Amino acid sequence: MASLQYVAGANFQTGALASAYTAGGTSLTLTSGHGSRFPSSGDFWVRCENEIFKATARSTDTLTVTGAQDGTPAANHAAGAEVYWVLGVAALDQLRSDIVVGGGGGHIIADEGTPLAARAKLDFAGAGVTATDDSAGNRTLVMIPGGGGGAIASMTVTDFQTATSNGTVQGGLSAVRLRDGLYECLWNGSAWEYYHGSIRCDRPLLSSFVDQSGQANTATTTDRLHINITGTANNQQSAKSQTLTVSAPYRLEIGFLMVTGPENYGGAALHLHSTASNKGIYVENIHNMEHTIGFQRSAGRNYASSLFNLNARQILASRSIVFVGIEFNGTAFTPVVSGDGIDWIPYAAADPLASHVANAPDEAAFRCNPSPNFRPWLKILHFKQRAL
Repeated sequence: MASLQYVAGANFQTGALASAYTAGGTSLTLTSGHGSRFPSSGDFWVRCENEIFKATARSTDTLTVTGAQDGTPAANHAAGAEVYWVLGVAALDQLRSDIVVGGGGGHIIADEGTPLAARAKLDFAGAGVTATDDSAGNRTLVMIPGGGGGAIASMTVTDFQTATSNGTVQGGLSAVRLRDGLYECLWNGSAWEYYHGSIRCDRPLLSSFVDQSGQANTATTTDRLHINITGTANNQQSAKSQTLTVSAPYRLEIGFLMVTGPENYGGAALHLHSTASNKGIYVENIHNMEHTIGFQRSAGRNYASSLFNLNARQILASRSIVFVGIEFNGTAFTPVVSGDGIDWIPYAAADPLASHVANAPDEAAFRCNPSPNFRPWLKILHFKQRAL
């Protein structure tokens, strides 16, 4: 249905028939020049004697019409009979529709900026959704207590992975708490963000890592969205690596949870390694009675082979997710630690590149280092090569 048309600024939109009209006809022919007194297109309504017509088009002085509108009788009309624009029942209905839907310059209902099809009614439905009239405030109040873009869903990891498509889940929800996972997931408008508690994590993807050569068999899973890795028996470590893609200055970050036994060592490490010199540097979290981190140099593919211990150990207060990192400015490495993955502080003096690695690192890796009788289980929630 088209919007109601009228001639702006014209109080008297009238004309006269140039020729007789026969009941049931589809056009009214007006006196020459009278057509311009009416809208140039439909829809609008006119009256001739006791019959109301709906006009859907105008060509010069000829109106395309349908007669007998608003319950008026079809009739013949002689030449010279007056024709004038009228606001009858049907015209008023069209005017109301124009105002409600927006065709006449009122509100336009849109979905994230995309206008929806024009309709005469707006219906609020769903459990708990209410729409009430607020006459004092000259407004309509819509209450959506749960649901829509601000709702939080509780889902299993499997359901979340199945339901996510183009960033939406059940009912367009934007926040999901995983009942059997370690993340809370938040849709930011273009991508999913992952949080552990209130801490933002850059979720590592298993597909971006490869098994490190020279290491023992690696057991990894992503059944809970994060990466699980465990060392094998008999003091054999497991490691994963990826190509370094950032340029100095940068920070290599890892955030993880670790389960280990009561022995005096067994831990996890974050590595920067040079394939050219086959040397590297790493920070290691040793889960013992003190829960400390160290800063060491390594040689060869066996990352746990410590060529020189920089003798830097720092007790970590964290009993939740552990964040450690290595910053490289192009000439020296600095071990850093964070309580939230946002603010990072150094915990030992910088180690010059020339002292050991010699060639700039081109590989980033993490490993799980077991003790002789116990295999720690590492849950990696955050891994990031961050340009500074």
